Amino acid sequence: DRDVTGVQTCALPILKQDAVELWAALAWLQRDRPKDALRLVADLAHVAEQLGEYELCRATLDALLVEVGADVDDAVRRDALLSAAALGLMSKTAVADADLTRQRLAEGTTLARMLREPLPLLRALSLEVLALPVTGDAGPATLAAKEGIELSRALGYARWRARFEAWTGMLRHLAGDLADAARWNEQALQRALRADDVRGVLIAGLLL
Repeated sequence: DRDVTGVQTCALPILKQDAVELWAALAWLQRDRPKDALRLVADLAHVAEQLGEYELCRATLDALLVEVGADVDDAVRRDALLSAAALGLMSKTAVADADLTRQRLAEGTTLARMLREPLPLLRALSLEVLALPVTGDAGPATLAAKEGIELSRALGYARWRARFEAWTGMLRHLAGDLADAARWNEQALQRALRADDVRGVLIAGLLL
């Protein structure tokens, strides 16, 4: 089951040790090789909060997306847009910045579909669900959760499937169908336990 969560958990202590060098490298790349800087900061955004540099990552991503524009490999722009959307959803100004975040998420999702790589698309779909508290629009979140379940099931990605099932339970709860919500969350919890997915267990457990 390909999933970045376990890799991030193992790599985080190493990244923390090298954090000073990472930010120095990012500053140098931003000055002299902005396209490479965009690639690096898009990757670092996955662990920006844990590394204590959320604001730096967000500001650098914002600046580089403007500077580099579309003059970059599609996969790099896709990842940068999705990372910027993810950081935007976590920010203190998430509601005020909702239009920009949705625009970035929409373009990143379009590129993910065009490039036909499943993991970036799963990430995009998960962000569409997580955008619900900011947008207040359950329609796109529901469609994204449904597609996420179908895609992760087809690929055999149990961890992703458990998370989308848990989010479906959340959406059913918001829709007032408590029995269906409980069924989805129990299913998600059992799948996450079998897949040894700590994050999935937490998501499903909190929603039960």
